[in-house]
Amino acid sequence: MKVMIDSNVLVSAIYNPKSMPNLALHNVCENHTLVLCDHIIAECYDVLKRKFPRPVH
Repeated sequence: MKVMIDSNVLVSAIYNPKSMPNLALHNVCENHTLVLCDHIIAECYDVLKRKFPRPVH
């Protein structure tokens, strides 16, 4: 099954690895086909850029 994940789920999964969104993302990646569109990727990039303005070294 193809599953599209919302940008809120992706950002929450990245921000908190022990969260339910992270579990959902892993479930989709392991059992289904993850589908992302350019809009969702751009939105994730913008949100993460705002939350983490400086690079992590």
